[in-house]
Amino acid sequence: MATTSGADGPDGPPLASRDAIGDVQAYGAPGTTVVERHETAITRITIVVVVGYLALGRGFAQLGVAPVGLFLGEVVVGAALIYRPSRRALLEFLNDLFRPGRLHLLAWATALFVASGLFAVVLGWSRDHPVLEIAKTFALTYYVLFLPLGIWLSTVIPGLLYRLVRVLAWVNLVYGLAFVAFLDDRPVFLPFSSAALGGPQGSGAAIMGILCFEDQPRRSWHLLAGNALVLLLQQKRAEWIGTGMALVVWTLWSRRYSLLSTGAVVVVAVITVTSILGIQLDGASNRGGGSVSPNAVAARLIAPLDADIARQIAPDQPVDTFAGTARWRRQWWEGIWEQVHADQTTTLIGNGHGFDLSTLTPNRDADDSRTPHNIFFYVLGYTGWLGVIAYAAFIAMLLALLNRAARITANPFGLCFFAVCLGIGLFSNFFETPFGAIPFYVMSGMAIVPGALVRSR
Repeated sequence: MATTSGADGPDGPPLASRDAIGDVQAYGAPGTTVVERHETAITRITIVVVVGYLALGRGFAQLGVAPVGLFLGEVVVGAALIYRPSRRALLEFLNDLFRPGRLHLLAWATALFVASGLFAVVLGWSRDHPVLEIAKTFALTYYVLFLPLGIWLSTVIPGLLYRLVRVLAWVNLVYGLAFVAFLDDRPVFLPFSSAALGGPQGSGAAIMGILCFEDQPRRSWHLLAGNALVLLLQQKRAEWIGTGMALVVWTLWSRRYSLLSTGAVVVVAVITVTSILGIQLDGASNRGGGSVSPNAVAARLIAPLDADIARQIAPDQPVDTFAGTARWRRQWWEGIWEQVHADQTTTLIGNGHGFDLSTLTPNRDADDSRTPHNIFFYVLGYTGWLGVIAYAAFIAMLLALLNRAARITANPFGLCFFAVCLGIGLFSNFFETPFGAIPFYVMSGMAIVPGALVRSR
């Protein structure tokens, strides 16, 4: 669904065109001429970083110097602080604290969230938590710096978000199929990375980008079908949930029920044919095994709720594994809830950054994850209810601007992308990791520009 805020350019329909932005180019204006000279390089760097995070995962995110905790995300933040135009944009966002405008409340909500994070750092330091662990968990807070960077990028390089979505759709498709076929059972490392390449998690974002930006999504059926296949083969329930939530948002917003019904008919037909012929595909082996067939997909979704029903649906699938990965999450969440509410002080301010949340799960060896796979419990464990309130206020202000941008441009991509990320973040490690948080803030910053800086017409 293309934007109505301006004329389409040669690179496709931008979320906010130069005409729609108008005098908004003043956001970081003193460095605009410098940006124009470096526009191609900035565009390439943005696309490589964001697409790399979403498509290549942890292996891309951990490019850097592991012993000192210096990775790509921290390097990009440092470069943004050094580069004059982006530094001015960060200062402009800070100035929004003291001037009226659409960004005023978001700036204050961001400041409140950052303040809660800084307090958690001091609290962790006072409780002798490991300094390196304090720095790692504080990343949840300083990743928010990528939000004003996203705003700045969209104002100085209109159309960048659309190009980003198109590249993501292709890279996620090609790499996703290659990962399932060749890479998921053998570790592959990038130079200077301390982690192996992981499976892609950009399928939902790519699908929603094609649906929202293209006037006729059917023309990009190969990207939609290919990324949907990657989504299924990766067997990530959290991304399935997020994409499902986003499809509901897109359908209600666009009212393009015919396209959704056509897709539903195709899905039913595929399920019917594969069931009759007994066709099934092997999914990613790093997701607990199992195959990708109608019964297997249904069993994977139902197993966390009722393992017995899941076994009846797909007796040949590792249902205990499907249920077990959800069980240890629930036990971990219960452990965090009980520990945080054990006394009033921890209830209010949490344990402070650097605290080892994995000590609160009885099945510590069941998974090597450092986070409880839920952004609510992650924030609650480190910053208590005061931190949860601060984070919720920040998210609410961001969501309000995404909604306004959707109304101005008639393009709900920002809302759909938010839904995809929220679904993943509630059941996986996303907002607290660089390969989730950085793309979220950069792309959300780009998406809110019409709602934050463009006058309604």
